[in-house]
Amino acid sequence: MPRIIYDGNNIDVLIDGNSLRVTPEAENFVNRSSSGKIETVNLYRLDTYSFEGVCKADAERQLYTFFHSWFSQGKTWAFAMDKNKTASTTLDDAAAADQKTIPLTSTTGIKAGDTMILIPAAGTHREKIKVGKVNAGVSVVACDDLLFAYASGDACRYHEYFPTVKNTDKRFTVTQDGKYFFFTLNFIEAF
Repeated sequence: MPRIIYDGNNIDVLIDGNSLRVTPEAENFVNRSSSGKIETVNLYRLDTYSFEGVCKADAERQLYTFFHSWFSQGKTWAFAMDKNKTASTTLDDAAAADQKTIPLTSTTGIKAGDTMILIPAAGTHREKIKVGKVNAGVSVVACDDLLFAYASGDACRYHEYFPTVKNTDKRFTVTQDGKYFFFTLNFIEAF
């Protein structure tokens, strides 16, 4: 079951397992010097996430509070597609490209078969890995060689857990149909 986490509060919501949508976006602009030289500058890549949720009356009250006390003020919150899969840690040593072992500060909550995301501190890219083996408290071994090198302090988290996000909407609309309430959330990761 998906969960919204804010200010120590949890709101469990129902969503279709396939409804988390990702829209990759990258910005660039063209610079033209007085000599006529043209250069294209690529800016930070940003993914926008969106999902449609459903809740009952008790959770609708929580969502109302979430919107007015947190969401609408631009504060960060967290979202997990599966409330039981929120592993989020950092590398405690470097991990080289073309190898499988990833040294972590913690392996708590990570199991063989889990899909994790590696994110360098600079946020320049993301690499999805499937965990083949967990060396408890020490490292994970990916099923495939890493495509990129990573440094101590880089992030490793469950691929559908977003520990720090911000809303991208100014409005939060909830519609009622019988005893159920429907809503859509759009967010970006806030690094």
